[in-house]
Amino acid sequence: MKIPIFKNTLTNYLISAVRLIQGVLITRWIIAYMGMETYGLWALLWTFFVYGVLLDFGCGAAAQKYTASGIYNKDPDKYTRIISTIFSFHLMMGGVIALIVVGLSFFSDILFKLPPGPKLDYARTCFLLFGFGAALVFPTGMFTEILVGLQKLYVRNVINVITKCVELLFTLLIFYFDGTLIALIIVTMVLNIASNIVMGYFGMRDLPKARCKILIDKECWKEIFTFSGFVYLGSISRLLLNKSSRLMISMFCGIVDVGLFNVSSRVGDLCGQVAGQYQENIGPISGALHKRNHNAALRRILFNAFTFNSVISFILMLCAFILIEPILIVLFNIPAKYPDAMPIIVLMSRLFIINMYISITLRSIPQTFMLMADRHKLATIFSIVEGVLTLAVNIIVLALGAEIYVLLYTTLVVTGSMYAFIILPYMLKYMQISFWYFFWNVYGRVFLSGIAPTLYLLTLLHFLNGYNWLCCIFGSGGALLLYIVGYILLTPRTQRHQVLRKVARKFPMARRLERWV
Repeated sequence: MKIPIFKNTLTNYLISAVRLIQGVLITRWIIAYMGMETYGLWALLWTFFVYGVLLDFGCGAAAQKYTASGIYNKDPDKYTRIISTIFSFHLMMGGVIALIVVGLSFFSDILFKLPPGPKLDYARTCFLLFGFGAALVFPTGMFTEILVGLQKLYVRNVINVITKCVELLFTLLIFYFDGTLIALIIVTMVLNIASNIVMGYFGMRDLPKARCKILIDKECWKEIFTFSGFVYLGSISRLLLNKSSRLMISMFCGIVDVGLFNVSSRVGDLCGQVAGQYQENIGPISGALHKRNHNAALRRILFNAFTFNSVISFILMLCAFILIEPILIVLFNIPAKYPDAMPIIVLMSRLFIINMYISITLRSIPQTFMLMADRHKLATIFSIVEGVLTLAVNIIVLALGAEIYVLLYTTLVVTGSMYAFIILPYMLKYMQISFWYFFWNVYGRVFLSGIAPTLYLLTLLHFLNGYNWLCCIFGSGGALLLYIVGYILLTPRTQRHQVLRKVARKFPMARRLERWV
């Protein structure tokens, strides 16, 4: 079975880079030209859209799982009935989203914590447009999962790169001509619909024996829901964990604090996008190898994924944590607009960065593996416990009038404890390796390799204080170089040569490096 891991991962990084640029520019432009309140509204609208994904009921993951299992070759008629059932269900849920949006619009004053007047009317209009757009996007989301199940992430990524570049161009024109948030919402939704339709064309083109119809097969639905029901419960818990904070902050504190909270999360989110690109291969690989009982190969891939994620995410965490003030100034120009808010944004940004590292190195791989390798019930239980605990703590903290950064401390304690003491031991047992072997290879060498970059970054920050662009460019570049050299020196020679041989398959010039490393 040929798995295009290299193309998938490379294009994952390409779309990650494009999203990073787009996210930075749009965040910066909205804050600069429309203010923190409008940015808070924009962030809150996306939060509502993410909650709308709950109406997927896990069917998107089911489409990925059935596609990865290869059933479209063994029984194309059954596969047609499965994806047709999922698509038809999504169509109905799109209508439900539209109805929910209309109903919630009557409670806009509570959702946005705004008094009656022009601002509330404008926020309600944005909410309605965004919601109706989400209702139209929703049914076509299945096609993305089909491409992932086919292990053609690179096709999905190329389509997304083109879409994001066009979206950025239109966004620039909107701001250039003094456009409004309404125009930005319309452009975003239209392009998302077009992107999903194109993905549907490429996905179904590679499934010549399959068809997508408006059809709900009762037998297929029972089989789908046996799996997707647990996925759905896990989705609820992850939303409680990742998005409940913004909604609670909006209701208890207002959308300005939502904006502060969201802009603080941006650097951590961007680091997570860069660090988490390899792990997206784990889903279809786990489904395919588990179905074929290739457990030894799957264990090896999981261990390599843990190692890769730790290596990448640590250097990102290190640079972002130490250089956070110059990064915030360069990317979002925070002090110029909100100088008094800078200390709290710096603190929350660092907490988000630490949370990113925990998520990438401890949470993401086990969740994806268990979901696609018939351990979805266990994954759901863990996710529910984590999500409910986080939501409960968030409500208690905000009800007591605590500062919003306290939410991040509680999240770190809940997620860190659960994954370090429950999930990790389970994964070690499956991979059949000891804790100390895992700790040294995944974390030990990584942390030791970070000593020299840490000293370098602190020294550079001291001498270039105030030269923000120089700190970001020379800081990240120099720290990365020192980190790579340190990690190579701490890696056994046999492992270094194994990695080089794999790289040389794609880049023959790499063979010349073997004598030096």
